[in-house]
Amino acid sequence: MCNPEAFLLFYVAPPPKASNKCKVKVSTSYKMLQADFALRDDLLKWRDQQAIEDNMDDDFFSPQLILSDSLLDRILALSHHTKLPDINALRDQPDWVYSQEYGETILGLIRKHFPPPAPSILYSNKLVPME
Repeated sequence: MCNPEAFLLFYVAPPPKASNKCKVKVSTSYKMLQADFALRDDLLKWRDQQAIEDNMDDDFFSPQLILSDSLLDRILALSHHTKLPDINALRDQPDWVYSQEYGETILGLIRKHFPPPAPSILYSNKLVPME
């Protein structure tokens, strides 16, 4: 009878399961506003320009290597629903590997078309002394 343990030279633990980051669910069937179309145009222009600057504008590489169409659509949907407040959200939500390199530029474009909401004056963190 064969003993399978005799063939093991050393034990290798299985790799840990990747934790699924909590992705925000946003509706993809929203009506695009003028700001959505303007952001999409700016992102496409930026993507094409960045591909030229990074020497990826040949037949083999394409601007989609930096920012794919599906990723661009995800960024648009998240922006429409104001779900991209910072670079960490840009890295985690659409799961974009270039968020550290190009994130500030992309967030600048997003804020240009979807400015962050103004802080509410109804609530304040200031402590008022009691008399």
